[in-house]
Amino acid sequence: MKRIGLALAVALTAPLIGVDASTAAPPIAAPRIACAAGTDPGSLTRRFAGGIGPMVGADYQRAFPLPDGRRLWVFQDAFVRTTSGATRLVHNVGLVQSGRCFRLLRAGTAARPRPWIGAGMTTPRRHWFWPLGGTVAADGTFRLFVAEMAERGPGYLTRTEPVATWIATITLPDLRVVRLRRAPDSGVRLYGWSVVDSGAFTYLYGHCYRQFGWGFLGHAQCAADVKVARVPRGRLDARPTYWTGARWSSRAGRAANIAPRSGPRGEARRVNPMQIAFVGGRWIAVTKVDDWFGDRIYLDHAPSPAGPWRTSAVLRAPTLGPASAYNTYFASFIGGTSRSLTVGLSNNRWDGALSSAYRPTFLDVSLDRW
Repeated sequence: MKRIGLALAVALTAPLIGVDASTAAPPIAAPRIACAAGTDPGSLTRRFAGGIGPMVGADYQRAFPLPDGRRLWVFQDAFVRTTSGATRLVHNVGLVQSGRCFRLLRAGTAARPRPWIGAGMTTPRRHWFWPLGGTVAADGTFRLFVAEMAERGPGYLTRTEPVATWIATITLPDLRVVRLRRAPDSGVRLYGWSVVDSGAFTYLYGHCYRQFGWGFLGHAQCAADVKVARVPRGRLDARPTYWTGARWSSRAGRAANIAPRSGPRGEARRVNPMQIAFVGGRWIAVTKVDDWFGDRIYLDHAPSPAGPWRTSAVLRAPTLGPASAYNTYFASFIGGTSRSLTVGLSNNRWDGALSSAYRPTFLDVSLDRW
């Protein structure tokens, strides 16, 4: 579960060698199905408050439309109830949503659930994979970017860092993970943090993802940055080109920050885990600025995928209890209509103790707010 761990940065080590997912335990769709009263934000919030089948808590919610009308959700650090009644930390899981009903995607068994992605390469709390953005590829499979994570500190989430970017290949419609390989840009910039298809290109946004700071009572400077690369649409195996601030270049080292560094009142934006979408001809972004810290969601818009990004509205990020004990983090796009979008928001306790607050809540945001 997520908890605060302020620590100084430590040096990166070499990522592990890639393997095909076929060498690990096959992903399994857990048979228990949970249904919400509806698909509106209020119904989703109430459904997640009661758990989704055996999944009793999770965060960093992301959701992707599938070609057949279903929706694929992915989460970090889910707690899954086993057949004995205990809860087990599973570093990543999926949900497949059909209408208003959900089914859990994982590896392992009901008695011993394991991560959906990279189960055979996971050492719980020491080395694992967290899901990022994804899209349907040109070959008809779904490609999910994942961050290979390592714990360098004495306890879980005390000195956690990404060490590489990978891509999971997932077949449709059966949602089997058939391959897990390093991304063409497999670096720690995590191109694939947010993924957007538009026109002839797929845009890959990168964010360095340093939870809880990486400095004494502060944040790593890279956490304020978002950079963008692109590949031909759906060609996720192609080498990206990078926006330099003036043009697209094959040299990753020339990529420029595109994220706003300050808000509309001049306040600093020190952490910008932007989630970006192209909706109704508009480039828009939703960001829970300062991640676990701060209490605002920023709505930004831009004339192009590279910006310039401007803030059009700032929303409150209400906690599920007193702000001294509870917090919010990671806003993301979940779906919506032609008039409004559903925004998901992660919630937890500051001490990280597993509770009913460890779950996403959902807001309805009019497109006019952008």
